[in-house]
Amino acid sequence: MTWIIYALLTAVFNAARSVASKQSLRHLDEYVVSWFISILPALLLLPVFLLGLQPVPALGEMFWPVLISDCLLSAIATVWSTKALLKSDLSVTTPLVAFTPLFMLVTGYLMLREAPNPAGLVGVLLVVGGAYFLNIRERRSGWRAPFKALVKDEGARLMLGAAFVWSVTGVMDKIAMQASAPIFFVMAEDFLIALFILPYAWKGLRQHRRQIREERLQLAAVGVFSMLTLVCQMIALQTALVVYVVAIKRLSILLSIILGGVVFKEKDIKFKLVGGTIMVAGVIFLTILQ
Repeated sequence: MTWIIYALLTAVFNAARSVASKQSLRHLDEYVVSWFISILPALLLLPVFLLGLQPVPALGEMFWPVLISDCLLSAIATVWSTKALLKSDLSVTTPLVAFTPLFMLVTGYLMLREAPNPAGLVGVLLVVGGAYFLNIRERRSGWRAPFKALVKDEGARLMLGAAFVWSVTGVMDKIAMQASAPIFFVMAEDFLIALFILPYAWKGLRQHRRQIREERLQLAAVGVFSMLTLVCQMIALQTALVVYVVAIKRLSILLSIILGGVVFKEKDIKFKLVGGTIMVAGVIFLTILQ
């Protein structure tokens, strides 16, 4: 059951990465931070192959076409999710990642004609109900007010967009990983995402050198936490089903809400924890019980 430890560490490091990213955004724009989120893990993993700690795998014929398409979309999702942290509270935006498996039901039906079973429908209701609690204090303005507040929040809209993109790239990730090897796939994916983001980050990288030096520890933390998230997830996946690992990883939702209150003094944390807990339960229904 060692995989459970690594899956839990994945959740912890994922939440820590969100905190470090939001702190870096105090003085840097979303393109620069997104570039560091991608390039640093790739650079940290590169020595694994340069030093021969792992062999470069034989690549299937579908690897590069799928990877390029995957990374183009992932680059958009990375920027959107980073900008979401800039525009809104950590405790509001990060729980919305729970919508990714919900969106997968939609994309799965459109692409593969796969329909959800009763457990999947329960999961949908739980995720949506949990999102309602994120702005439950707006309820005094009408029962639809919490949803309206979520839709009006730019950060929430961006994170929902990122969650939808990730619901599409999740299928591509699996195809590309099967045509290579997990660690090599992660390194190649991050290099390509960084390459696609670079033209948009270039101006900020040149103009904000002083701020980058001042934020170097936070940016280094972003890279290290990103790499640890990916590595722990890959290790957990070696001995456990993807759905189990992903379900445990979503505990980062609760950790992010708590850290939003502790680190950034965000409000209504108790209500958001209720919503986050309901959403995590929804993810379990959408993954493990689906």
